[in-house]
Parts: sequence; C-alpha cells; structure tokens
Amino acid sequence: SNVPLEAVGRVFAACGRWVQRNMGSEHIYLRHRAVRLSYRNGQGFTVYLADGSTLRTGIIALATGIREAMHPSLEPHRNRVMLSGEMLTMEGQCALLERYGSLEGKSITIMGGAHSSFSVAHLCLSGVLGRPRHMVVAHRSLIRLFSTGVSSVLVGPWTHFPAAQTDLCPETGTAFRYSGLRGAAANTFREMISGVHANASLLHSADRSEALDSVLSASDLIIQATGYHSRLLPLEIEDREIWTGDEVEVVRVLENGLVRLDESQNQIPLYAAGLVPNPTADNGTQPNSLYSRIGECLLSACENPPSFQIFQPLPGVDCHVGV
Repeated sequence: SNVPLEAVGRVFAACGRWVQRNMGSEHIYLRHRAVRLSYRNGQGFTVYLADGSTLRTGIIALATGIREAMHPSLEPHRNRVMLSGEMLTMEGQCALLERYGSLEGKSITIMGGAHSSFSVAHLCLSGVLGRPRHMVVAHRSLIRLFSTGVSSVLVGPWTHFPAAQTDLCPETGTAFRYSGLRGAAANTFREMISGVHANASLLHSADRSEALDSVLSASDLIIQATGYHSRLLPLEIEDREIWTGDEVEVVRVLENGLVRLDESQNQIPLYAAGLVPNPTADNGTQPNSLYSRIGECLLSACENPPSFQIFQPLPGVDCHVGV
C-alpha cells in the first residue's frame, strides 16, 4: 500500500476517540496484556493479566490477530529460514542486512503463492537489499489474481480460474476479492511469467518434490510465506485446558460468531474477529461479510448479556459494567 502510516494512525486514533466517547475511558484499559482465559458455568470468564491482576466478564471477543509459525517441513533448513512478516518490516530487513550483508549474489527461495510471497518477491527484485543471483517462488496452488470480473481474469498455466460459487463476489462481481494478488505483488507476478526478470522463476510443486528439495538445499536464504495461524490466549473451561494457543492453527467461527469448540464441549460466550486467516471458503466475500456478521452477533450479545455477568475492574478503577 502507498498510504502513509501517519494517515493510517490518524484513522485509528479517530476510531479510538469514538470508542472512548461512547464507552467511557473507565472501561478502556491500555497497556494491560492478557495472558490466559478461564471460564466457569454460572460465573463467566476470568482474564489473567501479565501484571498478576484479573478481570471478570461474561462475554469475550478475541481480536488478537494472526501469527506466522515455521512450517515443519522447513525445520531442516531452520538456520536459513526467515518469515515473510519479518522480511517486510524495517526491523527484519535490518536484521537480514546485519546477518547477510545484503542479498547481492545470493540464491533466494520464497515459499508460498499468495500476497505475502509476491510482496517479498517485489522487495527482493527491487534491489533495495541487493540483487539476488537467482530467486525462486515455489508455490503449491495456482496463483489467484484479483480482477474486476471474469472477463478480465488472466488465463494461463500459472493462474487459478475463479469458480462462480466460491470465488466471485456477489456484491461487486470481482474475482478473488480478498485472496487475489493486487498492486505491486500482482505486477511482480505478471513480470515473472513474462520473463522480465532473468534471475527470477516460478516453481509449481503440489508436494515436496525432488526439484523443490534441490532448490531449498541450494538456497542461501529461504523466506516462508505460507500463510498465518490464529494468535490465541491459553483457554481453560471448568479447570480443563482446552488449548494453549500455539497448537491451534486456525480458529473456526460459527455463523453466530462464537468460536467453534470441540463437539463434546458446550458453546461459551467467546467470540472471535480479526484472527481468522481464511474465515470462509468463499473468497468473494471474505473477510468483510463474515466480520460484519460477527460484529452484529457480538452487539446483540452485549445488549442481552448473560444474567451472571460480573465485571471486576482493575484495582483503583471505579467501574461497574463492561464486556
């Protein structure tokens, strides 16, 4: 994106002021990190904070984001692997330059075929960090390109043709509205398949092929861009550990916005928004429509909170109601 971070910050600041006006500053806790959740029937949630204090509430909405984790298949190459999220930050690029000097003359492999992958490819080919001797983008699935409609879809051996039921937005008619490449990432893909970059190539490998293993072994640097996992807090229900958080790859959400737990467990008032990497099978409407539905369900739940809802504020804060 070409939007300055200052402009993004102004938008978020305005949202924060709106929330503060409507909720009251006594209901907002800044710089308090939650580390664990516990739920009991008839008592609600206890939220354990990093400073040792706790909060009690009847409803929780997780909006803790997503995270990258090294894919097990890349474990043998751990010392040469960098996550795409690190590569696309100033701190990560500084760390890379400190370790490698630059990418000049290096052999680079990027694992993945979505937006993060080609954003990294764009960065590598720009020469900002030095020009690689060779760069390979290895991907298992065909590439999805955002387009304004079926008539403008790029058809070819590298691209995924949109299916009407799952990949076209019913509101706008666009293809791969959420998951498709766009901007610099899309341009980089088009340049690569057109042969603009003599030092860059694509490797389509549905499985761990000998060709891929050979490429990985010869790489000076491997950048993983294979997607994200949900970032969760450890959760206990009735003193029984449900998850630690790290072992859950993707949180699933029911139509009513509640987190889908194991079938043997009763649903509890735990909602999730903003931490589902691929919230629905319908690339045309994700994530906008799903998050809107979750928001509506959450607002409805807040208007009709559980009868046992107890809110216990932090010490020294005069507050009696909250979610």
